[in-house]
Amino acid sequence: MSLDIDVLDPSLAPGTGTIELGGLTFQQLHALLVGLPSKGRVVGLDVVEVNPLYDHTGVTAQTAVRLIIDLLGASLPPR
Repeated sequence: MSLDIDVLDPSLAPGTGTIELGGLTFQQLHALLVGLPSKGRVVGLDVVEVNPLYDHTGVTAQTAVRLIIDLLGASLPPR
């Protein structure tokens, strides 16, 4: 799985080299990612295009980390 963070709306991910006006909302991308493990085993993930030089508040990195954690959680087998 490769996630290019600029798929998100710039209000959620301003720290990227190529912003996408009208990009996905957090809820839309979150639903896609947590649904991914139901399609098959997730064996890898990378998040690209996060550039902290364009985001002094750190919201882009925080959003990326939240998405990573939720995907990992959805990938773990239930107990």
